[in-house]
Amino acid sequence: MVPWTSNEETKLVEELVNMTNAGGFKADNGFKSGYLQHLEQALKQSLSNSGLLNKPHIESKIKTMKKYWQCVYDMVNDRAQGNRARDFMEMEQEVNLEEETQDSDDDFLDLEEVSRTTVVQHDETSPSVRSKKRKNRSDEGFNKSAGLVTESLKKISKDLS
Repeated sequence: MVPWTSNEETKLVEELVNMTNAGGFKADNGFKSGYLQHLEQALKQSLSNSGLLNKPHIESKIKTMKKYWQCVYDMVNDRAQGNRARDFMEMEQEVNLEEETQDSDDDFLDLEEVSRTTVVQHDETSPSVRSKKRKNRSDEGFNKSAGLVTESLKKISKDLS
């Protein structure tokens, strides 16, 4: 399928607006039957060499436009309700605050690590290295705990046998 040019899309939207304003094809929440044929004729007049047909081309483009319009509408308008509903700006501020808090926690952990060791490597300042260090610390703690549990189980099994 050949992609639509911006001029063709513009003319399609103009014709849809003209049909809506004229009122001849307007129905409850859409258009009356036969509006695709009218659109095809109107586009043939304004875009003589386009070759756009009502069934495969115009109908699929309108479906695509409806889908994208609904996505944009949902993103722009707040659909949440109630006293705990937040808009985009509030959510963005919350995310920024969480990132700042996480960065300050990482800095505190880094300072704690530096106080234990005297050598500081320059490549350990990136966030990915910090998260790897945190992961390694938690892995070490888990491994120590697993070792203690294993030793306890061995002692218990010796006592039982």
